Formats: sequence, structure tokens, C-alpha cells
Amino acid sequence: MDMIKDITNQKRKSFGLNIHMNLTTIGILIFVFAFSTFKSFLFSSNIELLSLLSLSGSLMFLLFSCIIINKKSIILSSADIMWILFLMLFIVNIALNNIITNSTMFDIFMYTSCILFLIIVKVDISYYNPSLRLIKLLGIIYACSAIFQYLFTDIYLSNVLSLFSTWEKENILKLLSNNSYTGFTNQTAHLAGYIVSGIGIIIFSNWKERLSIKVISIAFLIVLFIGLLLTAKRAHLVFMIVAILITFLFSANNKTLIKNIIKLSISGIAVLLIAILLYSSFEFHDDSPITGFINELNATVNGVIEGEDVTSGRSVLYDYSWRLFTESPIVGIGWSEFINNSQGLINSNLGSHPHNIYLQLLTELGIIGFLLFVFPVLYVYYKTYRLLRVLNVNNDSFKKWKFGIQFSFFSQTFFLLYGMTGNLLTDYNFLLMYFFSCSISLSGLIILKPDNLNIKG
Repeated sequence: MDMIKDITNQKRKSFGLNIHMNLTTIGILIFVFAFSTFKSFLFSSNIELLSLLSLSGSLMFLLFSCIIINKKSIILSSADIMWILFLMLFIVNIALNNIITNSTMFDIFMYTSCILFLIIVKVDISYYNPSLRLIKLLGIIYACSAIFQYLFTDIYLSNVLSLFSTWEKENILKLLSNNSYTGFTNQTAHLAGYIVSGIGIIIFSNWKERLSIKVISIAFLIVLFIGLLLTAKRAHLVFMIVAILITFLFSANNKTLIKNIIKLSISGIAVLLIAILLYSSFEFHDDSPITGFINELNATVNGVIEGEDVTSGRSVLYDYSWRLFTESPIVGIGWSEFINNSQGLINSNLGSHPHNIYLQLLTELGIIGFLLFVFPVLYVYYKTYRLLRVLNVNNDSFKKWKFGIQFSFFSQTFFLLYGMTGNLLTDYNFLLMYFFSCSISLSGLIILKPDNLNIKG
């Protein structure tokens, strides 16, 4: 009888574990699918309502799985507490400045969703794998959509463009007139962001698979890279390459560091030679997007050398943002107030964000808000770096985390770099991707307990 009871209890535990894993995996998948389609035609009808439903549904799945099914208490890490402090200041800033609008309430909901996801999701890397595959798949689909828009522009205009809202159509057509392709998204920056994530997941994957898998991965990388070029986004390309290099170098232990540097150098030269060969093999018209983008990159390099302004008007925003910061350095001018005070700076009838998250934090939330945001960002970044060092240890339980942690570090590096020129505090597809990546690192820190190994960084 005791044996039967033991078998029954084991089956119940196994069943409960399977439900927990399935619900958690679904919750993470919904979260990822939501931010991976924010800027596509799927959300063009009502992004606020659809975001509310999808993210709330995701968090409900995760909470139910964690508390009810798995019957575990929520673990609060140091990073979670830091983010809660930032969220409290964020809400207080909006309330005290009396800027409670539909827009700011939506902002509060988005930041709360990001932080709640980070707090709830502390699970094994296997729970993340389906979501990582989804990000890769959607990145490839987005890259193909840009290629489709380029090759079959008339079909795109008659069938795809109608799926977007009026202002999105105007923006897409304006970008298209400048040989910039948005694909299934409403902006080239968003399309490039999704593609960069897809490239990161393929780059930081297991390249020791069989030859056929390697060939498929290389083919996908070529498609993604072509799609990225069609967006004509300089910052994404440059910051992506830098983030890849930094991640590879920091992933290496002291013994393999030199070897990795040599591999990266050889790979870089090979990719450059292949790119030159392909470019010279095809007859690109002078007005083709590829030629235009290459010419723009060349002009940017020459402009930097000659000391010209290559920021596309952002220097004006930077100067104005700094001036506003000096007027209210401690608590800032109020969340989202920069865009309300910048009309006419670079556009006669529209305002703009500073296009620099660090200046935006200083300007709108002051030194206090800046520090409360930057501390958890740098803390998780350093902890992820430490994890990369630990994963060099020959331990089977660590090996399965390697590629997930590498992608997390790559995404965080890209976020920190692109934050110098992008609006990542309000472009929530980037922000949620960042928090998703950080959750992988925090999960690894709690499950692997790397500090017990005293690995030197």
C-alpha cells in the first residue's frame, strides 16, 4: 500500500510540474509575442487595448502557475527591489507633476508589466527556449517582409499597407520614398530591432550541430542581414556588431581569449570579403537601397573624421535636453514633458523625445530618477558578465544556460549602446525585450547560484 501511495504521489507531483512548466512557458510566450508584434500591423488598430490584454494575460498565466500550481513564493532579488524603487518614483513623478493622462497611465502599465515579469519569472532556461525560438522566427519573418516590400512594392502597397492606421501609412510611405523599408512594422527602427534580436539568437546558439543545421543558420543570417540593410538603420548595424564582439570576448576565459580574438578577426575579414564580393557581383542601381545605405555609412565615417554633425539633427535635441536638465536637476521637469516642450526643434508641428535615454532620464526624472534607473541596469549587466565567466566552468548544469546568458548579455549591451541614440524608454518593444533578457540572467543567478563558486571576473 505504501508503494502504491508513493507512486500516486510521484504521479501527482509530475503532473503538477508539467502543468507548471506548460503554463509558465505559455505565459512567457504570450509576453514575448506581445512585444514582438507591438509595432506590426497586428497592433495598429488599438495598441493600448491589445497591449493591456496580452500583457495582463501573460502575467496572469505566470502568477497562476507560480503561486497556485507550483505553490512557491515569489523570490525578490536585489535587482527587483531596485526596480520597484524606480517604479515608485516613476509614479510619484507623474502624480506630483499632475500629468495623469491616458498616455502616462499607459506608460505606468507598461513599466509595471516589465517589472512584474522580472519579479515573477525565475525559472530554468528550458522554459525560455520556446520563446527564444519565437523571437528568431519572427525576426526572420520581419526580414522577409522587408525583402518582400522591396521586390514586390506594388503588391505591398495594395495589400499590406491597408492594414496600418492612417498616420502609420503616411510614415511608411515617407520612409519608402527614401529607400527605407518597414516590412510588416510601422517604422524602420522597430523592424531593425526585431531583426537584430533574431541575429543575436542565431549567433549565440549551438554551432556544433550537424552540417545541415549550420547551413540553414547561415542562410537565415544572410536573410536577416539583407533585411537589416533594407531598413537603412546605421545605429542598429553598428551597435549590433559592437554588442556581438563584446559578448564573444567576455564569454571567453583567459585561456581562450586570444583564440577568440583571432577567430573574430578571421570571421570579420571573411564576412567583409564576402560582402565586397557579393556587392561587386551584383549590379546595384545608384538609387537602390543597398547602394544608398552603403553610401550613407561611408558619408557617416567621413563626417566623423571631419568633425561634422552626423546625428541627423539629434544634437539639437541633446543640447535642449541638457539645458532643461540644468533648470531642474534633482527631480526633472516631469515624465514625457520633453516631447511636449520640443515642438519646432526638428519638426515644425511635432515634438520629439531626446533620442537618448540617459539625457531623457536626467531631463524628465532628474538625478534621482536617473540613478534609480541606472543602478539596476548596471547591476544586472555586471551580474550577467559574472555569469558569462562562470559558464566557462566545465559543468553540465551550466552548459545548457550558456547560449541564453550570451543572448541576454548581447541584448543588454545593445540596449545600453542604442540607448545613446534611440527612444528606448518609450519604444516598448525594445524595453520589454530588455526586461525579458534580464529575466534570463536573474533566473540563472538564482538557479545556478554562481557566487558559491567564487569565479574571478
